[in-house]
Amino acid sequence: VLNILIKSLYGINPFESGGRLIEIAGQEFEETKVTRLIVRYVSFLLWISYCAVMESSHFQGTFGKKILGIKVVDEKGKKLRISKSTLRNLTKILSYLGIGLGFIWVLFDKKKRSWHDIISKTLVVRKG
Repeated sequence: VLNILIKSLYGINPFESGGRLIEIAGQEFEETKVTRLIVRYVSFLLWISYCAVMESSHFQGTFGKKILGIKVVDEKGKKLRISKSTLRNLTKILSYLGIGLGFIWVLFDKKKRSWHDIISKTLVVRKG
């Protein structure tokens, strides 16, 4: 979505290589590389925000979790506050390390928690 928006508003295609140079803080950078970085980080922040808001809402999870019939709760089974949900989603970065080892960890954890769930003291449970 961000790529389409940038292309329509600014005429920059983040997928093209080469192109115009732009100056930032006295250094020249290739415009498409800068655009790709912006798209990458804005997309990441939007995804973290979406997950945090949805998990702390009455849905208690993203639309994908809703379809799967699961939700995210704290260790007491209560709905997450936005701060705990934000922590959970920011620490997903750690779960991605080592080829997603933090997600694979659910195979070894008694409560089936990934690293970001352990850190944020949350659980993913079936809706019941």
